Amino acid sequence: MIRLYSPIIILVLVLNGCGYKQPWSDPLAENEEESLRKELISWQQRDCPAFINAELTAKWDSRLADGGLTGYLQLLLPSAIKMVAINPLGQPLFAIAIKENSFQAVNVTKGVYKHGRLSHFLERYNLPTDTTMQVNWAQWLAGTAFFTDAELAKTSYDKENRGIWLTVIKQNGLTREKEFLLYHPTSQRILRRIVMDTSGREMVSIGYDNWSVTTPCPLPQHITVEGKALGSAIDIQLSDILTEESYPEKKFTIRKPPNYLRQYYP
Repeated sequence: MIRLYSPIIILVLVLNGCGYKQPWSDPLAENEEESLRKELISWQQRDCPAFINAELTAKWDSRLADGGLTGYLQLLLPSAIKMVAINPLGQPLFAIAIKENSFQAVNVTKGVYKHGRLSHFLERYNLPTDTTMQVNWAQWLAGTAFFTDAELAKTSYDKENRGIWLTVIKQNGLTREKEFLLYHPTSQRILRRIVMDTSGREMVSIGYDNWSVTTPCPLPQHITVEGKALGSAIDIQLSDILTEESYPEKKFTIRKPPNYLRQYYP
């Protein structure tokens, strides 16, 4: 039986600290970095669709729980996500929408509607909240990244010659966000990302492959999310991907159905 918040809870547990071996080596030579920076500016200016809709199959495996779901996923770049899980008959079991630190969720089987701050919901279940407030959910699942040339702090070779590691550092108020992106210059795709928490520890490692080339910008159809410290992993398969140039942001909300129990997390 699928629990309403299992995917979100397991993802947060995956985010709660990992151990890793540094996969990059020496920095690029000055002329190589200059050329790469010009390429990345052009890459960032691609005319990619903001809205992504796909069928979703997800499985997770951790020391605390195993499970899976099928349904569909909607992304509105750069920061909105909506997911609906369905049963074998195609009927909705639950739905959740997240935009930055706000969420709305419906558990159809229990007749419960929850909404408010995502961090407060996680606190309610004694789950870590340190890093989840700044999670770029849509970018993570779309296999893309948005950063300026000034935010690109360093470029390094990969120890296995898979591509170039980009060190991206952003200042978000008082919070410093840092991630490492394994960029493949020939295909202009991100093959892996390592995201650090505010304490400088690895938070999560995300891999991308089986890219769809039928969309204006390639999108990964297979996504793996790993948290080695807790022995946790999520395997995500996307199919029947559709895109649009834009989509009303207001549709990335879930309204309370009539007669549902309402629970608010201020």
